[in-house]
Amino acid sequence: MAEFNVGSLLLQAVGGLAVTGGLLFAMVVWLRRLQERTGSAAAKIRLVGQLALSARDRLQVVEVAGEHLLIGVGGTQGPTLLRVLPAPEATDPGSAPVPAESFAQRLGDAMRLRQREVQ
Repeated sequence: MAEFNVGSLLLQAVGGLAVTGGLLFAMVVWLRRLQERTGSAAAKIRLVGQLALSARDRLQVVEVAGEHLLIGVGGTQGPTLLRVLPAPEATDPGSAPVPAESFAQRLGDAMRLRQREVQ
């Protein structure tokens, strides 16, 4: 009958786990670098601001490829594209900085414009 060396078996198990963990860690690092290099779609989308209308409903302004989109989100319905807002004007480097409008001001302007269109 063969004798088992418990220390040897334990060392093999721990070594196998270490090798597997190391390979898993290396694969995660490699995938992250690959994703950063190719760029993800989420990197091109930026949330500019949001306003809660109720416990479930809210309005969001999202910047996609230089355009601002006003999107209604909430309830059981999917997101609704309400309006494409004009993007803020780019300023010349030599000119004085233009103060950025707040989200509330832009939303108010868009809502007033919408009311004029409806009437």
